[in-house]
Amino acid sequence: MRGVWPGANRPRHRYEMASSHGFTRYPSRMVIDFSGTADEIAETFHTEIHYLDVDGEQHFANMWDPGIPEALAPAVVGVVSLHDFKPHPMYEPRGNYSFLGCSGNCYSLVPADIQTTYNISPLYVTGVTGEARPL
Repeated sequence: MRGVWPGANRPRHRYEMASSHGFTRYPSRMVIDFSGTADEIAETFHTEIHYLDVDGEQHFANMWDPGIPEALAPAVVGVVSLHDFKPHPMYEPRGNYSFLGCSGNCYSLVPADIQTTYNISPLYVTGVTGEARPL
């Protein structure tokens, strides 16, 4: 569990409170980092930690939002994580848009590419779009 520490003052009773719940503390200037067993987390933060099977992989995570103990509430802005899920990109990679046939690789252009290459943005700003004009 990692909580953001808003100020430089670090009252000793907050550390003692965490230690009394079986947590080991690793203080730094920016965060308070605690580690403990699932039972210690459940007791202290009023949430349960369960193993979950997600897409064939086993993970652990809290089942609901944790509660911050009163003694830590003035010092903790929020909990960063109580799980082992790794971040991953939300996008899906596009396919390869290059193609063969022009004595090597040819690349497709979209209107925004042409707009950038030929610097026609100033025309669009003045209202010239080319609509209804013969080529």
